[in-house]
Order: sequence, then C-alpha cells, then structure tokens
Amino acid sequence: LQSRVEVLPGWDGEIRLLLLYGAFLPWGERFTLWPRPKAQDFCLSAATIAWRIQLLTLYLGAGLLKGGAYWADGTAVDVSLHSDAYATVWASRLLQVLKPYPEALVWLNDGVPLVELLVPCLLFVPIPWVQFAGALALGLMHLGFGLCLDIDLFSPVCCACLLCFVPADVWNRLAQRWPQFLPSGEGPGCRLKVWESAFLGWVSFSVIWSMLSGLPEGKGLISSQARGPLLLLGLEQRWGMFVPPPVRGGWHVIKGQTRQGEWV
Repeated sequence: LQSRVEVLPGWDGEIRLLLLYGAFLPWGERFTLWPRPKAQDFCLSAATIAWRIQLLTLYLGAGLLKGGAYWADGTAVDVSLHSDAYATVWASRLLQVLKPYPEALVWLNDGVPLVELLVPCLLFVPIPWVQFAGALALGLMHLGFGLCLDIDLFSPVCCACLLCFVPADVWNRLAQRWPQFLPSGEGPGCRLKVWESAFLGWVSFSVIWSMLSGLPEGKGLISSQARGPLLLLGLEQRWGMFVPPPVRGGWHVIKGQTRQGEWV
C-alpha cells in the first residue's frame, strides 16, 4: 500500500520501519495485556542494535541535510515559524516572546542540527541513564516541534520509539506500583537465529547506505539494481523535513485526472 501511494507523511514511513524491527524484538513480553508473562530486564541482540542504528540514521540524515539554503544563513527556523501551512498558535506566541531577541531564532536555527547530529550518539553509550538523557533531550526537541508546527503524528511517533531508552529501573518501579499493567522479574531471553541476525545486519547496512545516498554528496551511491530490494522492503529513506523550509507556504499540490481526461 505504501509503495503504491506516492504522497505519504514521514511518520508513516517511520512506523513501517519500526514495526519491521519490532518483529524481532520481545515486545510481546513487555506490552501484552493478557496473559502477563515475566519479562527480562536486559535485552541485547541484533534487533536492539539495528533499532539504534535506525534512529541514528534518522537524526544524522536530518541533521546533515540542514546545511543548505536558509539553514546556513540562520533563517530556516524563522521562516518555518511564520509558515501559514505549518505554524501553530504556539509558534505565534513563541515569536512574540522572542521578538525583542532576534538572535534567539538564530541560536535555535543552529541548535536543531547540532542536537540531531550529536545527541543520538548518546544512545550508544553503554550507560542506561546516559542513553535516557539523550532520549529525553530528543523527546523535548520533538515536543517543541509538535507544539509549534503542525506536522501531524511525526513528533508523537518519534517520542514513542524513544521509550525503549527508559532504564529498566524505572519500569520495575512502575511494575511494583501497577503490577496489572507491567510485568516484572526474569523471563525468556531475546536470542535471535543466525539468519535473523544476518538479515538485520543487512538492513542496518542498507539504511545507512540509503541515508548517505540521500545527501547532496551521495548521489549515485546506490545503483538501480541495489535499490530494488530497498524499495521492496521499504528501507529507502530520506529525512528531509523542512529542508528547505516552507518558504512558499508549504501547501501540497497533487495533480489528478478526471474520468473525462481533464487534469486538475
């Protein structure tokens, strides 16, 4: 269905990708409501690594693309917050607050790519609370995006996939308070078969290669023959939201042909 439809929002593609990785993760042990199985506190597999690589490529791709027009001269955030197609009432209020401080918009303009490039690296630090700090910083950034810009479900989906970086201690405390909703204790592991790990390794390599091919410097990295499997599995991706910002309003114009042959 998603290969058939030409115009789809970014969060829709992200859900598809996350569900692909989720097929190899022990979600059933954590999120099922009935019956309540015991769940393992710690899980390390090719799927958890591939999940992190996917998030890293998402933010790195978005950050590296923000180096062209408007982002380089510090006006992209200002243009986006003034867009009649995307700006919300909170964007208007933020502009009113920052009106005496025009340099603040430039700081925000430069800060967004820096957060997208640097903070996701914390998700690979083998210290749970450092990972949680990185996920919290990214979640706050998405909260700002969601409040100021009408981007549908993109921010909630991104925040939901960052929940996996909440330390096990937090979940265990919640399980003690609400045992009917959260499992606790030791349970089955999360080992994958050799072919599953090999497949996820190829997926991780493919999404990194796809992200690099989407950069201006990466044109031609993927041949048409190699792109076929990526399109089939929905792995090809380019996270270029607001690159460039919606200078002309941002309204989507889609052509359609009537039964009489007229294009509208």
